[in-house]
Amino acid sequence: MSLILLPNILGKHSTQMLPASIKGYLNELDGLVCENARRAYLYLQRYNIDTKDFPVYVYDKKDYYEIIDKMQTGETWGLISDCGCPCIADPGSELVRSAHLNGIEVIPVPGPSSIFLSLMASGFSGQRFCFNGYLPKTPNERVKAIKRLEHESRVTTQIFMETPFRNTYIFQDLKKYLKNDTYLCISINITLKNESILTKTIEDWRAIKEIPKDPAIFLISRV
Repeated sequence: MSLILLPNILGKHSTQMLPASIKGYLNELDGLVCENARRAYLYLQRYNIDTKDFPVYVYDKKDYYEIIDKMQTGETWGLISDCGCPCIADPGSELVRSAHLNGIEVIPVPGPSSIFLSLMASGFSGQRFCFNGYLPKTPNERVKAIKRLEHESRVTTQIFMETPFRNTYIFQDLKKYLKNDTYLCISINITLKNESILTKTIEDWRAIKEIPKDPAIFLISRV
């Protein structure tokens, strides 16, 4: 009777190795909860798990209490994200919390997280940091958020992510509204062959016209 939180690679061609223990955990599962069924089956096939008649439930389309009921009968279920670690900037926390409240063992399996890998490589403080998810879409609210994060980054590293097609807008706003001596780290395509992690002052970033429209993590620090 347990819920196993399984990591996934950060991209199709990621160079990141996942723990060898995943295969053993998958062999114990009675079913898998996921964000995307197709990607879940590819995940299982990667470990040579027979997917025929293997229950795969898409998280946002399934009442998770039904899965809790199954685990309470003694079944073991897994939870995966499309990439990275479950529940880190991804859905699933409600299922995990419900498992705790119903006496079900929760087992996290170590794996890659673009957020934590970016923080590690940024040169910014890992003693105090805050992940802010996505910034507001509307320009005025986004500018307010950027200025707030800059102010708070004097004591706490501020981290956020963005949808790749909006990278250009975010990057231009950061260069326009952050102070010259504020530090900005942008990490793109973490663990992929074209990985890029750069930390510069905003003054130096202004010499760069644009960044790729690829998955990115942004970190701000005034320390």
